[in-house]
Amino acid sequence: MDKRTFIKNSSLLVGTAIFHPILSCTPKKPVETITPERLKNWAENFEFSTANVHYPKTAEEVRDLVIKCDHLSVLGSRHSFNRIADSTENLISFQHLNKVISLDREKSQVTVEGGIKYGDLSAYLHENGFALHNLASLPHISVAGTIATATHGSGLGNGNLSTSVAAIEFINASGELVTLSRDTDPEFYGAVVALGGLGPVTKVTLDLVPTFEVAQVVYLDMPMESLKDNFKEIMGAGYSVSLFI
Repeated sequence: MDKRTFIKNSSLLVGTAIFHPILSCTPKKPVETITPERLKNWAENFEFSTANVHYPKTAEEVRDLVIKCDHLSVLGSRHSFNRIADSTENLISFQHLNKVISLDREKSQVTVEGGIKYGDLSAYLHENGFALHNLASLPHISVAGTIATATHGSGLGNGNLSTSVAAIEFINASGELVTLSRDTDPEFYGAVVALGGLGPVTKVTLDLVPTFEVAQVVYLDMPMESLKDNFKEIMGAGYSVSLFI
């Protein structure tokens, strides 16, 4: 099946990646699996349904798991409050797939593994004179998990974090490595915010801006009536504006 046909067919999938049943989950190559207890989300108010967690270190190991496992779901940084990434059989953690692959200074783009955290990536970019146009609300959130759920815009001028994606690489249900580019593939826009439905995202390329400094100003106890009457003006009052109610 070519990548265009697969993506069209995969539009019926919602939520986590669910793969065709196979008899067992015994990877060709050994993959670190830790099963002492079930993982929880970052707030510890949700417990995942299996303790069978795989920790691949390469895209090839991820591909092996996709081909061999009856059913699996991919964990980001476990920040979600719901069971979108849950599985009763197998979980993949991208804990070890967290590296910067390349920095293209001419194009102002960085290519990273899907499990890298925004805090780690931002420090690397700042040292090299670059930044992302917007950031996740917490430093420990993973890039692949964030773009898959379209988290989050801020103010009037900043698109959500998925809008910085220029190319994406994932492993589909057949174990094929699929690469889509914003410049060449019409299916690209349907593959970025996919809620995990197309398969594990192993690599992404992100647009960058020159590094910059920010200062935060916090206003407390704003009347709800003022927010209602001046919403657009308030949201456009700074480069990045967030509301906490």
